[in-house]
Amino acid sequence: MNRIRTTAIAAATIATAATTFAVTSSTSAGYANRETNTYWAVVDPNLVPSMQRDQGAMYASAAGTETSVRFERDISMCSYTATVGSPWGFEVEPGFATVRTSPVEPSAVRVATYSANGDPAILPFHLHVMCWDTDWSKVKFFIPEDPEG
Repeated sequence: MNRIRTTAIAAATIATAATTFAVTSSTSAGYANRETNTYWAVVDPNLVPSMQRDQGAMYASAAGTETSVRFERDISMCSYTATVGSPWGFEVEPGFATVRTSPVEPSAVRVATYSANGDPAILPFHLHVMCWDTDWSKVKFFIPEDPEG
């Protein structure tokens, strides 16, 4: 369970760093006029179909507490955020979501959901994907070391 919490904290740190990078680079490096593409999906793995509404998503498929959401283009170099939330405004069990690139499908994001105490749980979520037209040869990547060694 500590590894899940550590992973969640690391994911939040990376998301914050990605947001800071996007804001800093778009204003100071001359990227202000670059095109940004935003995609999103609202998914409830407990319902059929699980994808309740979307922009640019093709389908969502759940396997246990992890859901793969496939989009209409390669999003492997984009930024992803997900949060637990109801598709239709109803109360939802408190929890959190983690996101990762699909290791086998460059157009998919995998979202795992957890209860508030860190146990895997099947929860609805909202996923946001932001892609921007960037010259990747000028981007510096920072890959943090694993805090557990």
